Amino acid sequence: TVFGRGFGHGRGMSQYGAQSAASAHGRTYRQILRFYYPGLERGSARGQIRVLLTADTTEDVVVGDRSRLTVRSLGSRKVFPLAHDRARRWRITPIDGGANSRISVLLARWRVVRDVAGGAQSDAGGSPIKLYTPAGATRYRGVLRSADAGPTRDTVNVLPLDSYLRGVVPREVPALWHPQAVRAQAVAARTYAAHERRSTDRGHFDVWDTTQSQAYGGRSAEHPASNDAVRATAGKVLLHSGRPAFTQFSSSNGGWTVAGAVRYQVAKQDTWDPVNRWRVTLRASAIERAF
Repeated sequence: TVFGRGFGHGRGMSQYGAQSAASAHGRTYRQILRFYYPGLERGSARGQIRVLLTADTTEDVVVGDRSRLTVRSLGSRKVFPLAHDRARRWRITPIDGGANSRISVLLARWRVVRDVAGGAQSDAGGSPIKLYTPAGATRYRGVLRSADAGPTRDTVNVLPLDSYLRGVVPREVPALWHPQAVRAQAVAARTYAAHERRSTDRGHFDVWDTTQSQAYGGRSAEHPASNDAVRATAGKVLLHSGRPAFTQFSSSNGGWTVAGAVRYQVAKQDTWDPVNRWRVTLRASAIERAF
């Protein structure tokens, strides 16, 4: 029988600890962040972020019809309206070995509308767009791009950083937790995304929509309470030497934070974290099979 405490790597902010600090100890989001990320400065980050949508495992980008929908050629930069009285969906498909794109409309069946140079992206003038994937349909803010990923194409959501946060925060913590805890999560998540955007080179995208970066559910995941937290902390990030810090976080640290690779990830007792004890019983034969 294996006994343990906490859930996750334990570096940086404990999400359960932040909730306890706010709800049981009256701490503000700034006080929570100072405890979990000591010695950092306050700053701001804005601009666009490119999110790889991992659920779209096909090479095409299929979106629902809606008003003001357009497609932009990434080769010629020309913009074309997507409008048809009987349109149900629109599709961007790579052609010519991925060098160009074909735009089609779904009526009773798919019909080719035009071919455009290079990759392409769909936009609805700032309104959310419904993306269809093998996993189902999800609405996203910003632009849905059919991006060159070498020999294939990936679907990438390009949108403002704070719009991205609206789809992250309620996926990382319950939106109806104490507002100060949710605000702490918003700043930590914004900083983490800004750090990834600045410090990595993934070519056609900045972050994954999974826990490889942060869980992101687009417009479909948003909640009014977590949107309030994003607005209340608009643009706020934590800086180390003038750059966005590596603000890792996890569910629960079991009562003790874990030291990391940077000086603001320190090991110390966390009296806010509710510990979250667990145990798992394994058969010796199962251990032997794993070996």
